Amino acid sequence: MSSDSPQQTTRFGKWPDVAKWPEGAEVKTFKGACHCGKFTYELNHPSLDVQKPVCCNCTFCTKSGTLNVFAPEKMLRLDETSASRDELSTFKAKLTGSTHHFCPGCGCYLFWRAMGMIPMALQIRRTLASVYKYVSSGSFIPGSLFDPWNQLETFYSPSRFTGYQAIMSSATPVFVPPPFRKWPDDAEVKTFRGSCHCGRVTFEFDHPPLEVQIPVSCNCSYCSRTGALYIYGPEGTLRITGDEPAGLISKTAKVHHRFCPSCGITVFWTGMGRAGANVRTLEDVDIEKLKIEKFDGARLL
Repeated sequence: MSSDSPQQTTRFGKWPDVAKWPEGAEVKTFKGACHCGKFTYELNHPSLDVQKPVCCNCTFCTKSGTLNVFAPEKMLRLDETSASRDELSTFKAKLTGSTHHFCPGCGCYLFWRAMGMIPMALQIRRTLASVYKYVSSGSFIPGSLFDPWNQLETFYSPSRFTGYQAIMSSATPVFVPPPFRKWPDDAEVKTFRGSCHCGRVTFEFDHPPLEVQIPVSCNCSYCSRTGALYIYGPEGTLRITGDEPAGLISKTAKVHHRFCPSCGITVFWTGMGRAGANVRTLEDVDIEKLKIEKFDGARLL
């Protein structure tokens, strides 16, 4: 076993086998960045075909939607053009003592540090190349937070929404609601309560039951990085009940992505008279049992 391979012991025992690099595994260099590009880096790690990403169902990983690979801390290098580590926002977990780092500008979770290792957040689609194809065959600790984009057929196909794509890329402000299904006319509307991980940002969102109006997974650059799953409604259905979250205005200036400035969890977005709540942050929702539809935001937004 290579001396560079993670072999640490935690307060809960030894790291599971999924954190160990195979004997003699060839190491390659992955390049990565947050959504806004303030932080860029390189990571040395075996091919993802050899050492697959890991998914965890703890509270933080559920809300952040992260997938991880494990590496010694020295395997991570920030680029010369990147902002320094001192400029990263940091959240320290009370139970494990692990330190989570995210970009304060766009809220994208980059990595967490513990015991000399840096598990990288591989849900970042355009950060470490071609990550999504590894999700369904990855290793899971201790449950399995599936990734719907990898497993489901596309519901919102590009051919159906070329007009929407043109409007979103237009410099002329035009109100057009995103191409999401309308609520059924007779749908019962209930109030969902949501929060970030640390509890600083809390909100309420009125929406039909999730088995009636199905959540959506978007593969745009931002959603791929944050791992969010959304339900949608008129902007008036969203009510902030805690502190005001931080935010990032999209390049088209039509959507305002909101996240907790303390723990970095993406909670919701607003724009164009609409609001989208991140289902991962809602109370009493079993993510693994949800039916999910897909939106091809990578081509439409």
